[in-house]
Amino acid sequence: MLLRRLALIGCGLACSVYTACSASHFLVNEHVTYNFSDEGFLSDRMLQTIGTAVVDISVPGLENASRRCLDDALVRARERALRVMLHTRFGVPGNTGAAGGLSDFERDFPLEFSERDMIRGWIDFREILDRGFVVLKDNRSRESCLLVYRVQGEDLPAEFRAVPMSFQPETPGAGRSSPDDSVDSPFF
Repeated sequence: MLLRRLALIGCGLACSVYTACSASHFLVNEHVTYNFSDEGFLSDRMLQTIGTAVVDISVPGLENASRRCLDDALVRARERALRVMLHTRFGVPGNTGAAGGLSDFERDFPLEFSERDMIRGWIDFREILDRGFVVLKDNRSRESCLLVYRVQGEDLPAEFRAVPMSFQPETPGAGRSSPDDSVDSPFF
């Protein structure tokens, strides 16, 4: 009974000692589950990215063109997810001095990794990327399409930091996340 009262009072020190505090169901639904517009970490358990593509009018048939557009959007969304994973893994800071309170993908994840870093990142993060899934496809327009991609896990930032990397990024500004961070490869 005492534990229930403490839980109802709030998530203070006493509550955290006896029960685990968590966000309300309403907040999780509104800001995580049904949020299809923000990118990045919606919570420590969910990463979301958005991919867009232009419908290729040279592809014969509207249905084929739409399917091809959604395939291209999925590739772009997965590339953006990989960019978040690499930023997190290598401890690349975002631009915190930018104005505005809303999340902006380019501001939060400013570093453009080289093509070589991205390919090697695909290999190292393949298992996590393969766990991802599509939550929204929008191909109503005849000109473009949009796809929302998510990856879920218990503690995604910690999981990304724990991935053994087979390379050090060649992209300027992407340093090691810690001085004792090592490369798990016999070639380096």
